Amino acid sequence: MKHKVAALLVAGSLACGTVAGFALASGAAAQGSAVGYRVITKTFIVSSGATKVVDVKCPSGLVPVGGGAHVGVGGFVAPQPAAAGVNGSDIDMSHHGWASGLFVGSEGRTSFTASVVCAAL
Repeated sequence: MKHKVAALLVAGSLACGTVAGFALASGAAAQGSAVGYRVITKTFIVSSGATKVVDVKCPSGLVPVGGGAHVGVGGFVAPQPAAAGVNGSDIDMSHHGWASGLFVGSEGRTSFTASVVCAAL
């Protein structure tokens, strides 16, 4: 079964692209690629001058096999790209989701999109 999950990850990365070590998946690629494979995405707002850790969980019966976060999506984006970002991203401590650390400088509140890639084992 480990080989099947690895094949899904490679196929997903090739079909959807990889940026800075994070697998990215579009809605179309995620929906029809493999049985039991889902991408759960949520948008968060972080206030000016703040940091926040967000955790996107997999549905029951699925486990996280990847994930990440990026600045954008929503109505609030920092005017300076270096003023906001992701300072860490990894499987969460419960191993049921993906956690990402987000930060915003003094430029204004900013939206972030965080995702977890989930698969059935």
